[in-house]
Amino acid sequence: MANTMLVGVDGSAASLLAVEWAACDAAARGLRLLLLYGSPLPAARQPLERQRGYEEYYDRLLRTAEEHAKACEASIPVTSEVVYDPPEHALVAPRPEVARIVVGLRGRGGFPGLKIGSVAYKVASHADVPVTVVGPERPTPPRGGAVVVGVDGSPGGSAALAEAFEVCAMRNARLHAIHAERLFTDPMVGYLPSEPAYLGPWGAETERTVDGILAPWKRAYPDVAVSRNVEWDDPVHALATASRDAQLVVVGARGRRGLPYLALGSVTHGLLHHALCPLTVVRRGAAVPPEPQQPA
Repeated sequence: MANTMLVGVDGSAASLLAVEWAACDAAARGLRLLLLYGSPLPAARQPLERQRGYEEYYDRLLRTAEEHAKACEASIPVTSEVVYDPPEHALVAPRPEVARIVVGLRGRGGFPGLKIGSVAYKVASHADVPVTVVGPERPTPPRGGAVVVGVDGSPGGSAALAEAFEVCAMRNARLHAIHAERLFTDPMVGYLPSEPAYLGPWGAETERTVDGILAPWKRAYPDVAVSRNVEWDDPVHALATASRDAQLVVVGARGRRGLPYLALGSVTHGLLHHALCPLTVVRRGAAVPPEPQQPA
């Protein structure tokens, strides 16, 4: 049974923010917390004194992370583990008990000029369960902030809708659905203007299509307040702009377009670099809304 939220820990401030976010989310979901430190060092081959030094360091690091988790949610079950494998491998290794993974946007390593660290990117790219990447900008949700979800009609998009509606129902949060795309015309002209007068019936048809995608989810979750925007803009820019006032952005790992051999689509890739709130990446295939709850 998948009853565990796995959190990557490396002692950095970003990973401790991820631990705090995960503790709150796991408590709301009724999950236990597993804090994992992945070490690429082959500790068993080290001299004994050095090996003990590493083990003491890992123990202090994980104790600090546990204290941060308990400070957020005192009642949540927390365990910790050291795995002697690179963290990007240790975090995505198959574990039937793991329902979700949470990582900080950046850890201790990597190049300081990069927005996202390599571990977070690789975990978001390859994990089989939903991954939430928590950045330093605003790890705690703003009061009244919506959950923003990208809508594109793809199988990955339906999985993102399933995740977003579930989160909103759990947190009593608003859902803000955004469909965004840029309109191309003749290369000599550039992009078409986005005013409704230029879009004509095609713009209205797009809005009806988006409303049709959302309709069964709204029936399945009648208590979730839903708003939607159709924006004629670059999807990364539209979703990143909405993330300024959001508590969470949810997207599928891949959308309708892009190269099929890439693990992440271009929109998800862009949001990992530009979202201003925690971002959940969902890799599941197509999802269908649950049956609407019947009144008692």
